[in-house]
Amino acid sequence: VTYKLEIDAAVNGQNNHYEAVSTMEKPGFEVTDVDYMYAGKPDVQLDSLWTIAVWGQDSPFTSYYYVTASLNEAAFPLALSLAMDDKYFNGQKVVCFPITTLYQTYATRQQFGDCGKYLEPGDVFTLNVYTIPKDYYDFYMGFVSSSVGAAVPMLQSQPANCPTNIEGGDAVGYFVACSSSSASVVIDNPFRPYYQKLFGGFPMP
Repeated sequence: VTYKLEIDAAVNGQNNHYEAVSTMEKPGFEVTDVDYMYAGKPDVQLDSLWTIAVWGQDSPFTSYYYVTASLNEAAFPLALSLAMDDKYFNGQKVVCFPITTLYQTYATRQQFGDCGKYLEPGDVFTLNVYTIPKDYYDFYMGFVSSSVGAAVPMLQSQPANCPTNIEGGDAVGYFVACSSSSASVVIDNPFRPYYQKLFGGFPMP
């Protein structure tokens, strides 16, 4: 399915018209389950780290993904999300793949709100995986490298311009239509390891 975006906006007192077209990719990854593992010290509840694992099935064709999440009803912003490809698990059944980390600190909560809060029993964490076109993957990587700080300036050059599919004026951005798959987990014990889903709830030796 192909979607078209049209925007009429006044910029610096001048009326501009912008257009963009995006064709939705075939679904590339079906998420069937998600879980978390605490990776910090049990006595530290201000700045803490969790590993997020995913279960699911990847498609047999090469795909690119935008991975983001929400905590309760607080959505994660671009700066806390990521883009990735499936070259390490293309076409495979995925079991307990450590897809991302969740680093909750006082600073992230101050900057991004409740999505950066420390995990507590009863919280609902939802992982969202969007199948994206290669062009949007390139846009994301260029945007993150030039603005969010993923690149190290002394070790690599910054892109002069991010790729964009928006036509008209000097607009920079990307209009994308994409399929999505998601799964949620209710936080019962913020300190527990993965074994609850891996071994049917039996403690690891």
